Amino acid sequence: MFLCCLEEDFMAEVLKVSMDEIGVPFGLSLQIELIATKERYSVKVVGCLPNKTLIVTAPRIDGKSVWLRETSIIKARFMMGTKVCAFSSKIEKSCREPVAYLHLVYPEVVESSVVRNAARLDTSLITSVEPFNDDSSLKKKVAAKLINLSVGGGRFTSKHDLGDVGEFCRAALHLNVEGFDEVFKVCCELCYREENTIEVPVFNEEGEDEELTKLVTMYTFGVKFVDLTKEQVLLITAYIYRSLYEQGKLI
Repeated sequence: MFLCCLEEDFMAEVLKVSMDEIGVPFGLSLQIELIATKERYSVKVVGCLPNKTLIVTAPRIDGKSVWLRETSIIKARFMMGTKVCAFSSKIEKSCREPVAYLHLVYPEVVESSVVRNAARLDTSLITSVEPFNDDSSLKKKVAAKLINLSVGGGRFTSKHDLGDVGEFCRAALHLNVEGFDEVFKVCCELCYREENTIEVPVFNEEGEDEELTKLVTMYTFGVKFVDLTKEQVLLITAYIYRSLYEQGKLI
């Protein structure tokens, strides 16, 4: 999470507030990252002692609790409504009884910002798109390029017809978020469809200087993401922020 604000067109300013102002996210999932190793885990908030400790479940992998070293510095992120929140803390104590849980140092400051669907990023990501169900016009998995991305949806180009406006499909997004490759599928509603015939160059097998071209039909689709999980929203948002930062569009 960047300690900065985006240009007005992207999203609201990142605010520094107290946990009391945000509200303790009881029962919500936190994504915690160990600063030293960059390992990430999902935990849930189960209790707190205001201004002293935040109690979370121990992370689990394959049904087994993961033991995290005390004094480890962490970064925690979570979604609350339309807000993306983050705070830094330390694992104060790891407990095994009666169940495995962690005491985190109660955060003094929480960074909070409101996600806006209007925050858009130009991309060039190769994706795969597959039918949503047996009634879809699209009958098999095909390749497409994601050329625009926001938390609310995106824009694809493809040599393949993904369907008519109002239909649904499922797209696999492959995003690199903070050095980690994340691949997940999202349900998309087709909201816009455009068909164009363009000339593309082809290899001249005869070796002549004459440049050859052929006509190819290309499709452009605007889609709306449907039923994203909070984790998916967080991943897409983090990817957009990092990319905008690298492009120099963060103030």
